[in-house]
Amino acid sequence: SDPLPSVPIPAILQSKSGQEVWLNLSLTLSVSCLEMLLICGLVRERKPKRILEIGTYRGVTAYHMARNSDADCTIFTMDLPPDYDPDSERNQSLEAGYGEMKMHLLSRQLGREAFRGSDVEHKVTQVYSDSTKLNFNSEFPEGFDFILVDASHDYSHVRSDSLNAFRILNPGGLILWHDYESGFEIQYGVRKCLLELRSNYDIKRVADTNLAIYDAGPKQSVIQATSARQTTTEPPRC
Repeated sequence: SDPLPSVPIPAILQSKSGQEVWLNLSLTLSVSCLEMLLICGLVRERKPKRILEIGTYRGVTAYHMARNSDADCTIFTMDLPPDYDPDSERNQSLEAGYGEMKMHLLSRQLGREAFRGSDVEHKVTQVYSDSTKLNFNSEFPEGFDFILVDASHDYSHVRSDSLNAFRILNPGGLILWHDYESGFEIQYGVRKCLLELRSNYDIKRVADTNLAIYDAGPKQSVIQATSARQTTTEPPRC
């Protein structure tokens, strides 16, 4: 059994009557359809004013969050600079994430970010930086209400991104991690990192997905009050 407690999707989404989300299945998703529905549903429901995505890739998730967020929401999405050379920092400590980083950079070159040229591009700010070397507190003094961690899966990188996310999370905000339970986690570090952090933070895995979640909302928030409660509501399906 998994050490992290599992929370079903209906316990995370507070709306009981259902809600519409914008989803474009013609775009190549880096998350599953169900995971994208949950991310978009949370953005619709929580109405964050400031969103941070660590790991832009092709910008599809940022584009969906921009489409599903309120008009006054600002989204910052961070990725390595286009001219970043992973070979310049290759060493034994990064060996686990080296191949993934190379594949990520090569795949990103196949096309521009999905939000470019769209009518929501003005809501998205692209940040090019190595997240492990950035001073998050000085760069983002206003903090964030919603943070998605989905960048390098090397343990040291995931830990750095996660600790920075906790430092800049606003009261009542939440953090999502992708690839907690995916197959290549045998090699990479999302799972290892979150299992270590669970002693200090109430992190849960989201049932039927590769997502994990931390909700800093009030004590009576739905995820904390109902995570152990049985539910018969079916999660949304594509």
